[in-house]
Amino acid sequence: MQALKEVPSPVLTQFKDRPLPICTPYTFTHGDLNCQNILVKDGELVGILDWESAGHFPVWWEYVATSIGFTAEDAEWKALLRVRLSGYEEGREFWRDLYALSRYPNLNERGQAFVDRLLCAEQAADGKLASTG
Repeated sequence: MQALKEVPSPVLTQFKDRPLPICTPYTFTHGDLNCQNILVKDGELVGILDWESAGHFPVWWEYVATSIGFTAEDAEWKALLRVRLSGYEEGREFWRDLYALSRYPNLNERGQAFVDRLLCAEQAADGKLASTG
């Protein structure tokens, strides 16, 4: 992934070694469902637009997408979606961590704390290897 090319290799190693949230069943989803893509006439759904982002995604993706980059007018819609969708906090945390790493070296507080935890885990793993060798 191009966005991770600046991340130090010990951090990437620790990130890749942690378990991925359960992704199955992969679910066909719109990928960009927002108020602008839903057509309603006389209170009835008449169409859904912009299917170019659609595909089979991890079961948690649509839930995660409800907390990514929404506009003010979309905030209410996405809040309603989060109430209706099953909660996949593990998927959401995984995505937030991946996004934080993609911003490296320009990390926010969450990103820096995450990198620090991964570096500590790497140092602990190195210490275990050295003490058994």
